[in-house]
Amino acid sequence: MRRLRSSLGPVLAASLMAALVATAPAGSQTLPPSSPAMATDLAEQSGGSTVLEGLEIVGRPLGPAMWRATMGDSEVIILGSVTPIHHQQKWDDGRLRRSLTGARLLLTPVEGKMGVGGVAAFLARDAFRVRTFRGDLEKDIPPDLRERVVETRRQAKTKADRYAKWKPAVAGALLLSDFRAAQGVSEAKPASQVEDIARAMKVPVKPMAELPISALMKAAGDLNQAQQINCLRAFLNQITFEGARPGELGKAWAVGDLAGVRRNYPAQAYESCLGQVGGGQALRERAVAESTATLLQALRTPGKTVAIIDLAQMQRRNGVLDRLQAAGAQITVPLDG
Repeated sequence: MRRLRSSLGPVLAASLMAALVATAPAGSQTLPPSSPAMATDLAEQSGGSTVLEGLEIVGRPLGPAMWRATMGDSEVIILGSVTPIHHQQKWDDGRLRRSLTGARLLLTPVEGKMGVGGVAAFLARDAFRVRTFRGDLEKDIPPDLRERVVETRRQAKTKADRYAKWKPAVAGALLLSDFRAAQGVSEAKPASQVEDIARAMKVPVKPMAELPISALMKAAGDLNQAQQINCLRAFLNQITFEGARPGELGKAWAVGDLAGVRRNYPAQAYESCLGQVGGGQALRERAVAESTATLLQALRTPGKTVAIIDLAQMQRRNGVLDRLQAAGAQITVPLDG
């Protein structure tokens, strides 16, 4: 399979990743996408991980939060991650480097992949799902949203024609990505930094799972016009949320401040957007299930593995750590990698 490479590719890949890591387990409560109160604490929205609630962290080790999962003689060291963070965010990578020493593998978050034919096939077969060839975004949306789109464009330093022919949900994803870029925020870090460190240390790197971009396109294509508008509103709410607390998420993550992460990690717009359709819910559940299965396979393989997992997948009830413990893994907090 081939990664999507085009001007559209990075945005769709980022959209897929955010949709997959912002996982709301069955029975959880998610804010309606039109609500401005996206700042609600992540744990309050869906219930916290029973494993994390039961772990006592003595002191605060340097750097981001990490956990150790063990089964017999095998172990997986897990680095909790967030997205996005500022390009210039500093963090202590000493514990990570010690964890990677002697590791047989680094497992990275789920990746979105293109099928046979790559970009050309996608544009020919699936682009119609997310484009509108006769409409004009800013003419077709409610006036209150039009004002917010124009203001976001101004902050992102982009023009109206960049979004005009996309359906509202994808236009919202583009706006969020462009806003982040203008704010000096990276949707790839810190995972890309961890991958670079691992490769420099000659540790093989492999994604926990690969899911087809076409599945995301089908989920987005299943949204009706009202749901498309809700998605756009959710993305604009997320832009407002992130703009009001620049850099706070990365600062909390860098020092392992989980309470600070909860305060500054909103219910992702992708979650409230794709959560409106069954295909989106199934895709997120598949990502968590396949990630958990890959980690369990690592725990049944002799030696040490390191993994990067978004904190949204761990801090929610029935998240990755809860599932690992239910499968027989022992979860502890490594004090020094």
